[in-house]
Amino acid sequence: MAKKFNTEVPKKEEEILKFWEENKIYKKWVEKLKDKPKFYYLDGPPYANGQIHLGHAWGKALRDMVMRFKRKRGFDVFDRPGFDMHGLPIEKKVEQKLNLEDKTEIGKKISIEEFIEKCKEFSLEMAKKMIVDFKRLGVFMNWDNPYYSITNEFIANAWFGLKKAYEKGLVYEGETVNYYCEHCVTVLAKHELEYKEREDPSIFIRMKIDENDKKAKELGLEDSYFLVWTTTPWTLPFNLGIMVNPDEDYVLVEIERNGKNEKYIIAKKLLGVILGVINAKLVEKIKEFKGKDLEGVSYKPLFNYEIYKKIKEENPNAFTVWLADFVSMDSGTGLVHGAPGCGPEDFEIGRKYNVKPLNLLDERGFFGKEFPDFQGLRAKVDDKKIIQILKEKGILIFETTIAHQYAHCWRCKNPIIFKTTKQWFIKVSSLKDKLLEFNEKNVSWVPKSGKNAFNSWLNNLQDWVISRQRYWGIPIPIWKCEKCGYWELLSLEDFKLREQLKLNNVEDYHIPHIDKVKFVCPKCEGEMKRVPDILDVWLDSGTTSWNALDYPHNKKDELLKKYYPIDFIVEGKDQIRGWFNTLASMGMIVFDEIPYRNVYMHGFINDAYGRKMSKSLGNVISPYEVIDQFGADAFRYYAIGGTAPGEDLNYNHEDIKVKFRNLNILRNTAKYLREHLELFDINPKEIELYKEELSIKEKYILHILNSRLREATGLMEKYELNKVPWVLEEIFLELSKFYIKTIREELANKERIKTIIKVIYEVLFKTINAFSIICPFITEEIYLNTFKKFEKEESINFFEWPKVEEEFINEKIEELIKKTEKIIERVLSLREKEKINVRWPLKRLIIKDKEIVKNKELVKLIKEIVNVKEVVEEGKEKEHVWDEVEYKGKKIKIGLHTKIDDELFKEGFTREIIRRVQMMRKELGLTKDKEIEVFIEVDDELKNKVDVEEIKQKTNAKRVLINELVNIELDKEKEFKIKEHKVVIKVLVL
Repeated sequence: MAKKFNTEVPKKEEEILKFWEENKIYKKWVEKLKDKPKFYYLDGPPYANGQIHLGHAWGKALRDMVMRFKRKRGFDVFDRPGFDMHGLPIEKKVEQKLNLEDKTEIGKKISIEEFIEKCKEFSLEMAKKMIVDFKRLGVFMNWDNPYYSITNEFIANAWFGLKKAYEKGLVYEGETVNYYCEHCVTVLAKHELEYKEREDPSIFIRMKIDENDKKAKELGLEDSYFLVWTTTPWTLPFNLGIMVNPDEDYVLVEIERNGKNEKYIIAKKLLGVILGVINAKLVEKIKEFKGKDLEGVSYKPLFNYEIYKKIKEENPNAFTVWLADFVSMDSGTGLVHGAPGCGPEDFEIGRKYNVKPLNLLDERGFFGKEFPDFQGLRAKVDDKKIIQILKEKGILIFETTIAHQYAHCWRCKNPIIFKTTKQWFIKVSSLKDKLLEFNEKNVSWVPKSGKNAFNSWLNNLQDWVISRQRYWGIPIPIWKCEKCGYWELLSLEDFKLREQLKLNNVEDYHIPHIDKVKFVCPKCEGEMKRVPDILDVWLDSGTTSWNALDYPHNKKDELLKKYYPIDFIVEGKDQIRGWFNTLASMGMIVFDEIPYRNVYMHGFINDAYGRKMSKSLGNVISPYEVIDQFGADAFRYYAIGGTAPGEDLNYNHEDIKVKFRNLNILRNTAKYLREHLELFDINPKEIELYKEELSIKEKYILHILNSRLREATGLMEKYELNKVPWVLEEIFLELSKFYIKTIREELANKERIKTIIKVIYEVLFKTINAFSIICPFITEEIYLNTFKKFEKEESINFFEWPKVEEEFINEKIEELIKKTEKIIERVLSLREKEKINVRWPLKRLIIKDKEIVKNKELVKLIKEIVNVKEVVEEGKEKEHVWDEVEYKGKKIKIGLHTKIDDELFKEGFTREIIRRVQMMRKELGLTKDKEIEVFIEVDDELKNKVDVEEIKQKTNAKRVLINELVNIELDKEKEFKIKEHKVVIKVLVL
């Protein structure tokens, strides 16, 4: 961690938080805008794990920025925050707290009811902790009324959405191969997978052709083997077929290996490679086939288990060769092991050959007694032990590893397996065309690549497996007859469910309370019980477009009519397959449309080297590490503008320091204004600005103010959020670095004072008003300390977004000033090169640019800043030091006269003394109006090189004496070196 700044900023921010809280600023702001045009922001619910990370902080800053902007634009913003509170992570955390090994101990060591209560308590505690953190970030939302996905109202509203899907014929039960996490003990949907590279086994095995098979005999394949490839050794006990490509060539070869001759069928294209890999010698190429010629050839199961006999009786095409177009010649042997119970592609091929899937792993992924050699081993986890068994049985021919992208569980990060199970689905694949059309026509994405990525996801949309075999979640509201299998999906819109809930005193809709509800089957009068599963937690957040509005239960359609559809959402790019997807699918089901209109998609937040933050790397940075050092404003300011939408942000302390320093410039600018308002006793509200009285400096800074405000407004309306901080910071940086710097000397001119102070006031006030959407703390602090005494509102938040005054926008003036600044920058560089401090006046500057030299105001500006007596277009070449300035492709020659005569020396020497006196005043803590006396000691020959009157005027000195003895006690005395001359300065405070 970098060394901490010695700063009071976090303390000041805490004071502003207290001001907002005590004065109910958020509530008053909301009240002011009641009944104004609506703006519906839907909060993507963060998962309630109690700890916010930098990604949360970044996302909340972006959200808050938009909500503040819309309020300043006069919108009634719906901003109810929410929390995702069901699901595996909380269930796992609670299991750990209760010392439970896994879910199988729930109901044994602790009752299900107690477990659910513990989950509820934990999730509420975590959500409340996160609210404190979000408030600390300055996020204005309705924190008194968040939506929690664990309430009865939320659950009932989710059931309502599911019932709509049921009524449209989109809910079904199906047996298929599903992604399965044996560690979390539940199936997963495609959107819950994370792909990352891992090394897995890559093995060749031999599978004996059945010498009694009629077709094998016809093809002359007796006493031969198939050489088969797989990367999933754990699936081999569930092998039911061998897949070959129908259009590829295969050969029967005799090979010699380890002093033994055997016959194998191998893909022709891969033969040479394979022989090298398995260290075998080709004895004879016996026969050649097309893949399709091998279809139906039988082989013997790998193991002599009783279960295989029954499978063969029920599935005649089991343990035969199947044709599959997807079998590739890029790797392996050209023959792929087929296990319909262990993979989606295998499942489809198995279905084609009427072979039922086989997968008897228990819910934790362990083999049972049906497979004696493997009993007690765990799929995927025990691959090495499984390979050893294959070796001992003479099945294994060759083993190596392969690096590839493999699916992992999004929650526990372990590799998934495939498992054949019966699950409940929503047929979202049937919505694909409608979703694609609506997204294309009606949804605006920032960045545009987000729309393309979402379209790509929708194009490959698969049916959504919504059932999960866990406890902590919304119970699936499906009741099924144990006798005949008839089932119904019910919601609170169904009287009979409401009646049963009341009769059974069900006050909590979670498991196990909901399972008190039972019905008589209308088909066979058997008992209908609720299926034991819960819903995929992604369905919870997928229902928030209406659930956040308490529809239909609680508020009925009151809020829905007022606010729907959603105007704006923001989330990370991982939500293409997550929340963006589920929100769209459920919206299409309930409202026949995607429920949102504008999406801002950000990337991930990494460390400074672009690495994902992780505990193992030790590079995780807590938001509080940043806030306690730099303040929430500096983080918001940095993160919002830190990178383009959709791209990752590599957090860097050095970059945030720049923003921190910029905020100090803003704070110091406000302090400068405050001091001068007090010094000159000015009420800026009584001053009018007349355009004809403005200098080019005022015209320039007012142009910068209004042009940048116009630009920022346009960017906010288009949700190009990341560009806004850069645009707005230019206003206050130019105010400080250009305008205030160039008008300091003019404050001695009484006729100019009011105009100058009014301009600073107007520019700074409008800037903090706009900038408050990014940095709410410092802007409120500046408003309260500097502006509130002149303005009517209680808070900076209550002001409308600043209006753009088009008459002040003048691109030509900006062009001239920017060119002038380039010239000034190069002249100052020349001075530095010649070792002549800017306090020492020089005679002449040549600028070979007619437009600049003919503009009297620009010439005056240049003379003041670079400290020259005249600026001309032509002059004697030899008397000057030359350089060039390049501006917009054009080169401008500049020449600086560097010789200092006696008169110039006197002026420069005096300036140097003035600077030292001012430093001493500062060290003494004197205000500008405090008078002093100055006593100077220099060499006698320099006595006449000091301008006493200039020192008196610039340092507020009543008397300045040179080389005169002083017998009184002085407040400060210092010795300096100026141009190698010793100078002693003494100050007496009057």
